Amino acid sequence: MIVANDVLLAASNWQALYAHNINSGKLLWKKKDSGFRFRSSSATWENDTLYVASKDGIGLLDVLTGNMYSYFKTDYSLLTSTKPFLLNNLIIMGTKNNGLVAWNKLSGKEEWKTITGDALVYTSPYSNYESHTVETPPILVNGTIVFGASDGYLYMVDPLDGKMIQKINVGAPILAAVTPVNDGFLVTDFAGNVYKFRNGKNKVPQK
Repeated sequence: MIVANDVLLAASNWQALYAHNINSGKLLWKKKDSGFRFRSSSATWENDTLYVASKDGIGLLDVLTGNMYSYFKTDYSLLTSTKPFLLNNLIIMGTKNNGLVAWNKLSGKEEWKTITGDALVYTSPYSNYESHTVETPPILVNGTIVFGASDGYLYMVDPLDGKMIQKINVGAPILAAVTPVNDGFLVTDFAGNVYKFRNGKNKVPQK
């Protein structure tokens, strides 16, 4: 769930995306067309606009009314728990089968893609052994996009073109978001390990 402009947003898979008044709980609107019934991720809020992933597309919605400003369909399944990450003119999020993908915020054109390895566990609905799943939302650390994937690797990529800078094998799926701390960031994996990576001067974060 997220709160945007006194609106509480929550979703029920196979049902709809719901918006409630945060104070009274009154239902303001719900949306289930365009694949919004089938979704696993949270919405992202920026300047009174919601960026919401549906089954295979991304919609830009008015937070107060649910009216859709625009919608673009992608070539990928977005049935993951990641959520849209906004960076300059890009919308970046994980997919079920194709790793991390970035689209132009206005046109919906695909800008770049970072393919991850085969998932070690199949968490996304209807996924199988050919899945390259990213369940975690990417974050920006020292100008680098950092995210974990279901293949057991931590990835660091260039936000301009998605080019791989570094990846680190932790040996178990990473299903939770990377958490920034003062001098680096924390990562947890599916095996119950917690890692801290420190930011080196003019270097990519190291373990």
